[in-house]
Amino acid sequence: RATEAGRLRPGQTIVETSSGNTAAALASASASLGCRVRALVPAGLGRARLERLEMHRVEIDERPDAPSPSARQRLARAIVESDPQAFVSLEQFSNIEHVRAHREQTGPEIASQIAGVSERGGEALDAFDGYVAGVGTGASFAGIAEGLFDAGAGGRLRRCLVDPVGSRLVPLLRGEAPGPPMQLEAPDGIGADGWGSFVRPETIDHAFAIPRHEALAEVAAVRDAEGYLVGPCTGFALAGLRRYADACGLDGMAALVVATDRGEFYSHDPRFRAALKLDATAD
Repeated sequence: RATEAGRLRPGQTIVETSSGNTAAALASASASLGCRVRALVPAGLGRARLERLEMHRVEIDERPDAPSPSARQRLARAIVESDPQAFVSLEQFSNIEHVRAHREQTGPEIASQIAGVSERGGEALDAFDGYVAGVGTGASFAGIAEGLFDAGAGGRLRRCLVDPVGSRLVPLLRGEAPGPPMQLEAPDGIGADGWGSFVRPETIDHAFAIPRHEALAEVAAVRDAEGYLVGPCTGFALAGLRRYADACGLDGMAALVVATDRGEFYSHDPRFRAALKLDATAD
């Protein structure tokens, strides 16, 4: 859409706030235009994730002075304003195309995959009762839910927000007074210091703040039980699913969790390795 509108031109550098996935995707998508990507990343990003960005030829701009996404967004805008001919931002935190992609593609794809395939109480599974996810930009949280509704797979859908401890979203939902700045245990890709452009608080039915150790325990559990090596963001969602089920009594009901990250990118994270019992000396 940006190239069609003339906002993104060959040879420009895309400046974006990212903890990994967005920067890598933009680098892949824009390489044919001769564009480069400069990613403003939080301090403490894991070595494997940084190496992945390097392999995509992403320019890594680590910003320890800007721990929150909103702070890095302001820095990205300042870089673009310094030379609009050389730099451009696609503004993933406010670009409506981000939501539209999930509403028109991801949500319907999920709906088509479940139609008439799984069985629940003798009935074909054609809709979800709950959708459990974390929020980074909020685009997938909002867009997937909208896409499920549009496809008829979200008729009874209750939306559950999962937030890492240290994020500001659950405290804001509870009406708590602003506390200290957002300070996460690790920059896993979810958590925010305020509501962005995509998620309306009134659309959230349940919300849980999850400590990172609980998320990593779910990563180990799903590896051992299902054979999938997911990352911490997925672990947060799975931990939230357990709390959601306990709170709502979901026996006989169906809920959706999307695995949004891969464990391979955390191979150098000592807490991740300890949770998976990869090191003999790990506590």
